[in-house]
Amino acid sequence: MAKEFVKDFLSDDDGDLIIENGDFKIGESDYQHIRDILQAAPGHYKQFPLVGANIMSMVNGSIDGDFRKELRKQLQADGYNVKSIKMVNGDLEIDAERL
Repeated sequence: MAKEFVKDFLSDDDGDLIIENGDFKIGESDYQHIRDILQAAPGHYKQFPLVGANIMSMVNGSIDGDFRKELRKQLQADGYNVKSIKMVNGDLEIDAERL
């Protein structure tokens, strides 16, 4: 059985909705969901006040074990199986898939 991907309205890296052929673009949205969790701070979403890893608080800091633990917890709460979260050549790499 083929894996079903979660679909949603797609947005660009600035958070703006993508419009294609005069309509909102819909597509696989796992990357977008993970990005939103990374960028949001707790309290950002009124209906889900605990959601958000607040990566902006890590600017000029280090991605430490506490941050990775919190991010893992946030992603698992959103239905992801997180295989790894690590820094590679200055980039945060997240290996996760929706359950």
